[in-house]
Amino acid sequence: MSVARKDRCSGLPATESQALAESLQKRRGILVVDDEEMIQSVLSLYFQQRNTPLWVASSGLKALEIYRDHRDEIGLVLLDVKMPGWDGPYTYTKLKDLDQKLVCYFMSGNWDPYTEEDLLSLGAAALLDKPFHFQEIDDILQMHHLQ
Repeated sequence: MSVARKDRCSGLPATESQALAESLQKRRGILVVDDEEMIQSVLSLYFQQRNTPLWVASSGLKALEIYRDHRDEIGLVLLDVKMPGWDGPYTYTKLKDLDQKLVCYFMSGNWDPYTEEDLLSLGAAALLDKPFHFQEIDDILQMHHLQ
């Protein structure tokens, strides 16, 4: 599996950890940000079959608009690294300005010019190599109590 995990709750006092878990339970939705229609379609169908609330954006600017309007409902973001206009890392920094507790997984088939270290140092939870397996998505949903 290509998911590099980073525990988002380690070291938090019990009350903060519980508050974060409760917050994420309310925030069950997923925001998929990818300019490839095939990825949008496949993930839309996948989350629809699981009755998971979903928002899809084909650009970083659209993702920012959606997140601004629905951040209380969105539990995590799946964000493509390479997109026209705002790339994934730039989009991530804009989303992070709205919500410091944002949980984001970068997706890509080619990470250049970024390295795994670059992307994780921004605060991403992990990286997903395209093509990914649905089991990886299931693992992410379970890890964040979104399933």
